Amino acid sequence: SPQLSQANQAAVPVIISLVPRARNAWSTGIGFTTDTGPRVRAAYENRYINTIGHHLNSDLALSPVRSQINVGYVIPLSDPVKESVSIGTGYVTESTDTFDSDRFKIETAYRRESDSGWLETYSIDFLRDDFTIDLQQDIVTLTMLGFSLSKTQADDLIFPSKGWHLFGQVRGASDAIVSDTTFVQFYGSAKGIINFGPGRFLGKLE
Repeated sequence: SPQLSQANQAAVPVIISLVPRARNAWSTGIGFTTDTGPRVRAAYENRYINTIGHHLNSDLALSPVRSQINVGYVIPLSDPVKESVSIGTGYVTESTDTFDSDRFKIETAYRRESDSGWLETYSIDFLRDDFTIDLQQDIVTLTMLGFSLSKTQADDLIFPSKGWHLFGQVRGASDAIVSDTTFVQFYGSAKGIINFGPGRFLGKLE
């Protein structure tokens, strides 16, 4: 609310009144895609379960081909904006002309943003996939450790005209630790935006 009567040259004092968002939020939708056919989606979010900011989110999606349910719980730590622990679980069932799959997962992650703006994520994921391909059935179990690092720099986070984003991740599993196979995976991506005449030029390396 601008206090125009107290304006001093180019400076106008303002009064800002804040109210908390509603604790519970619901959303739903319907749609259709050529891959999955008709689909229905519903989501529920509890934005603050208690006075220290615990957060719950869940979503459900149903279709003839692919259906899933996910539940996540976020616990803020000493600096709620920059540090948190999340725990989640989910189940996905998928049936196509070539394969059937039932996948269950449990995941936990610790996220921390450094003073320089880098977001660090340490994660442990457990995955169990029961699938059938060409009448051959198999079950794969993986326990994956992961670490990722990312940072975004931009002149405007809503509609930037110049800026960049970097993301790098390494994760892996060992057949010695509740896994059926051993692997290490590296992934990285870089995005950049610069002014280009009346528009913008976007580049991406992955």
